[in-house]
Amino acid sequence: MRVWLKWFGLSALLVVALAPDVRAREACPFQRDPAYWARNPVAPAADGLLSLGTLNAYRLFDDQDDRGESTVLTRAQFAARIERIARYVADDMGAPAVLALQEVEDATAVEALAAALAGLTGRRYQVVMGETASGSDIRNALLVDARLQVGPVTSLFARSPRAGQPLHDRLPLVARIDPQRHAPQLAPITVVVVHGKSMRGMERTGDESARVTAKRRHQATELADWAAAQARAGERLVLLGDLNAPVAAADDVRGEPLRILLGTGELVDTAPRFLKPSQRWTYKHRCALDQLDHVLVSPALVPQVRQYAIARGDTCLRAREKCDAKRSVSDHEGVVVHLGAR
Repeated sequence: MRVWLKWFGLSALLVVALAPDVRAREACPFQRDPAYWARNPVAPAADGLLSLGTLNAYRLFDDQDDRGESTVLTRAQFAARIERIARYVADDMGAPAVLALQEVEDATAVEALAAALAGLTGRRYQVVMGETASGSDIRNALLVDARLQVGPVTSLFARSPRAGQPLHDRLPLVARIDPQRHAPQLAPITVVVVHGKSMRGMERTGDESARVTAKRRHQATELADWAAAQARAGERLVLLGDLNAPVAAADDVRGEPLRILLGTGELVDTAPRFLKPSQRWTYKHRCALDQLDHVLVSPALVPQVRQYAIARGDTCLRAREKCDAKRSVSDHEGVVVHLGAR
């Protein structure tokens, strides 16, 4: 009897300790719908199509403490996380030929992911790294199928200071990609990987909210002006990444960066052709679902978009786990597009 009472008491304590966390993750109305938890992978691109994807890699750091970092993994944690992200990219995103990554630390982490993907899929990837500014410890990167020709590569706006600091902490990464050896009927494209300023601070009142809002507006304006000039010069652009801007009403300032990027008419969001409004989410904040991760294309590429999909897989949004940069795939869902000939 005493053993049973001890067991019962311990179990009760465990239930009390764990229940709030479980309730917190499943308290939103949509989380009671089994469809929210269902896996919905993106199939690999058919022959002749070029697949491009974007994934916020959720502070993908390696197992070395290079600069007194806040996130340092053990060797086992790093290996396990790389394997898990690679499986998500391979199984749920369909192993895109071009994968844009945000929130990666350095080439060591990205090269480890490329090696893991090669082991799972047989596809060899080239690693293209972006640059940082303002001492940021995360940057943008690209994994590009080794059959594709890459170059030139550059990072934008390294010399656009504002108030003594660079406007873009994670500099947009630009790479010209020629898919001829992979999809001969496709012309070269210019891929732009973007990680916009987060909305953190906008919920406050006063100077901090105004500062964050203004920085997001200036980032988007500078990028939109650059993209418009490139499009007018005949470049075929694919701009993708975590824009940190949802699809929102005109009076919702959170969506302002996306509206600015689309406002020139030189970038187009093709998602509405393929997804219902209720399907357009890649991030959950409290009980709000928003699409923060986007793929925008030049008008010339719009007819060539064959698929636009959001990969529902092993991210912590639906894995019934607390998001943790030491083990989770991501706190965002990945987005994939397939391009074909006209």
